[in-house]
Amino acid sequence: MFDTEEVNIGLKNRNKFIIGGSIDQNIFFRVRDFLTYFESRADLSTGKYPDIEIKIDSPGGDYSKYGKNICIMLNEYKGKITGIATANCSSMAFLILQNCDVRVAYENVRMVPHLVSYTNFHERLTSVVYEKLINGDKKLLKGLKYRLKKLQKDDMDLSKFLSKKSNLSEKKVLKLLKKDTTISAKKALKLGFIDEIIPAF
Repeated sequence: MFDTEEVNIGLKNRNKFIIGGSIDQNIFFRVRDFLTYFESRADLSTGKYPDIEIKIDSPGGDYSKYGKNICIMLNEYKGKITGIATANCSSMAFLILQNCDVRVAYENVRMVPHLVSYTNFHERLTSVVYEKLINGDKKLLKGLKYRLKKLQKDDMDLSKFLSKKSNLSEKKVLKLLKKDTTISAKKALKLGFIDEIIPAF
């Protein structure tokens, strides 16, 4: 098994970077360091930043803590970013692709856009917690209602963002996200989520 970090060190000289595996703190730091490196190479006299390429092979990962911050960093970078979805570009990885200036996908890529989900629950899910949920514990239900409102707001924000990035209305984006199903590269191109498909042959 190859070391992604070691490969990325070599790719840096070619203005390329790989996002592989789960989107977590480690990926966040790697992307931050990668973008900071290329920002340091910007020509301040012309304001030109190096164009970069990011290959993505990820099932997704953390949304609220690291994923959104990666998207913010990509938006702040002033050079052209080409994102290439390879084997898997789902969940948070799909959103990272949408924040690239040029969005490319392998023809056999797996993409699964879906509603926002939180990986961390505010309490450890023990049998006691499940019992409280079943019995309608007021304190626990209050916390769940707060989370529900936050999730619904995030879903609306996400629908608005993806609508701007595609040919779909916010309502149709929301319908697609609720399906939580795989879309092919061909369908992604038709819907406006990618700009180009790289064929196998």
